[in-house]
Order: sequence, then C-alpha cells, then structure tokens
Amino acid sequence: MYYREEDFRKALELYARAIEIDPDYALAYWGMGNAYEARFNLSPGSGDPWDLEKMRENYLRAYDLNPDFAETNLGLGWTYFYLADNDNAIVNLDAGAFLRSIGLYEQAIKFFRRAVQLNPPAVPPRILIASCWLHLGEPEKAVREIEKAIEKEPENLSARIHYAIALVMMQRLEEARRELETARKIRPGDSRIEVAQALLWAAAGEKEKALAYVRDNEILTFQGTAVYVFLGMKTEAVSNIEAGIERGFERYGEYLYSYPSLTRSPLMRELKAEPRFREILQKEKVKYQEKLKKFGKL
Repeated sequence: MYYREEDFRKALELYARAIEIDPDYALAYWGMGNAYEARFNLSPGSGDPWDLEKMRENYLRAYDLNPDFAETNLGLGWTYFYLADNDNAIVNLDAGAFLRSIGLYEQAIKFFRRAVQLNPPAVPPRILIASCWLHLGEPEKAVREIEKAIEKEPENLSARIHYAIALVMMQRLEEARRELETARKIRPGDSRIEVAQALLWAAAGEKEKALAYVRDNEILTFQGTAVYVFLGMKTEAVSNIEAGIERGFERYGEYLYSYPSLTRSPLMRELKAEPRFREILQKEKVKYQEKLKKFGKL
C-alpha cells in the first residue's frame, strides 16, 4: 500500500462536508480518524506524531458522539493501542464491542470487565458494561457501573445520558431530570439528550411531549420502544421493534432487539400478550441461538 496526499485531502473534504450537514455524525469523525491513522502509517519514513494526535482526537469525538457503534469502539481500541495500552486495545474492548453489537450482552460484559481490570481508570468500558445491563433489563447494575464512570469523568456526556436512562427505568424520575440538566450543560442540543428526555416524559405520563418527539424523530432503539410501552401504546411499540430489527444495523451499526433484551427487560414483558411480539420472539430466538453457537465461547 502507498500514500497519496491528494487522496487524504479528498477524504477529509468529504468527511468535513458530512459533519457540516450533521455535526453529530459519529461515523464521519471515525472516518477522519481513519484517514489520519492511514497517513501516519503509510507516509514514507517515520509518521508525523501530529497525525496520531488528530487520529486520537477524531476517534474520541466519534466515540463520545455514539459509543454504541462497533466502528467507534474500534477507533477507541486503536487509540489505546497507539497510547501503548496494548492489553486494553483490540483484544478486550473490540471483542466486547463486537459481541455487544450482535446482542450477546453477557458475553460482551466479560470482555469489558477484563478491559477495566487491565486499566481501572478507563471510563468507556464501564459505560459499555452499563449499556449491556440496560439491554438486559437490569438498570440497578447499570447504575453501579455508571456511578464509577462519572466519579472518574464527571463531564462524560455518554455516562450522564446512560445514567439518566437507567434512573428512568428505575422510576427515579426526579434524579433523571437532574442528570439531563447536567448533560445539557456539558453539550447543549445533543440529540441523545433529547431522546432520553422523551423517555423521561413518557415515564412521567407527559404523553403529548413524548409523542411529539418520537413521531418527529424516528427512534428505533430500545428508548423509542420504551416510550410507547410507558404510554400503553403496545401496537406502536411492537411496530417500532419490527422497524428496529429491519433497519437497526443500517441506522446504528448494531443489531437491535436481541432475544435476551426482548425476554429479560421488564418493559418488554408488557408486550408478551401481543401476537406480533410473540412471532418476533420466535424468530429472534433462532437468530440468538445461531449467534451463541458461533460466538458464545469466544
């Protein structure tokens, strides 16, 4: 492989245009990180350390915007790698991210735990562990992880948002409101804050506010479905699950509604009487068993 400056410049220009259109487009920052990483490695002679710094900056920005993408976790892994934290780099964080992205949450947690053990100050693995627990319907365990993350990085937006979501799921609504206020001070206008806000409105019975947001902004993730469940709109909740399964990977870079999340979340159990939901369960169980057979012993 070889490096051409004109290719590098063109790539940066395209990613910059994407960011101009959508400043919260995590994968554009990830792409920029890739471009700088490639220039560092493919340039003749020794790479410029400035490229590594720009790589790190863009990878971390991508991860901060969306820690749920497998790509942003991969970028985070390379960041650790170039910081000479090799044990925490690819083997554990990225293995965990892969397993999480296909819905093997308990298996993913094992790898994230190893990442924490190897690098106790690291915050991202704790957030990812919390995310897995939320998918598995155990917000209490998620809260314990996030509190440790916030203790180390009080200004970490992803930690604050995950904390707010976990508090909503535990019906600790006033605490969740305070967390979202804190999140807005960190980064006003971030779309993830507004999704969590819609969830909070739904849990508090503020139906019109919650519905106005989810109808204007298609939210295919668990939070979007949870809004409908909190409001007793089971038909809409099932439709959102179906759409999430169909388009989730394209939209979010992960497979939404793995069988464990559909069976272990107390909110999802509210849908068990719905015939379409039972059909979804049957299909997702087959998919889960196939994934477990292939990857469950990693």
